[in-house]
Amino acid sequence: METTVPTILINLKSNVLLSLFKPQIIMKRLLLVLVLVCFCLPSKAQVSRDAHPNPIMEVSAYLSSLRNNNATSRTTTSGLEHLENLLYEVQPSVYLSSGQAKTFGDEPTALYTDVNSLANVSSLVASKESIEIVTIQLERSTDLRMIDLSLLSSFPNLKYVYLLSTVETTSNTLVNLIQNSENRFVIFYKISKGA
Repeated sequence: METTVPTILINLKSNVLLSLFKPQIIMKRLLLVLVLVCFCLPSKAQVSRDAHPNPIMEVSAYLSSLRNNNATSRTTTSGLEHLENLLYEVQPSVYLSSGQAKTFGDEPTALYTDVNSLANVSSLVASKESIEIVTIQLERSTDLRMIDLSLLSSFPNLKYVYLLSTVETTSNTLVNLIQNSENRFVIFYKISKGA
């Protein structure tokens, strides 16, 4: 009776790389790499998802999305009209610049500030309860630095944060400047070069 010898796909004796390691060691190392990849990928996704709980959009795109949502859901446009009123109409306001807060009108609904004055907003603005929108003006290239929105946590009725840049920049740059944003307010921006 004749016996047949199967052909060997990998000759362990002639393959120098495989002959250096035992198959058990190779399997353990591959398993370790697989475990590390499985644990690192979800944590990276978690960090990027939590970085900005709400998407940061250009102001006209945000208003358009509100219009489209109102048109498809057939709801009233009072929220949209209220936001447009806050953005484009004269409001009772607080202007915070160079360490001084100036209030115009009773129960101001808008706060205008710059990046340099943002750190003092909690101590210098007295009427925090009525503020619904904060406009942060970026007027110089040195203003393009981290914007910590946790400094606005003392404003209980804050709904909108508006980044208004007159510096030539990109939307990605503005989005990356935002730190510690909260779900309770919407962030949008406008880049108007030379304004």
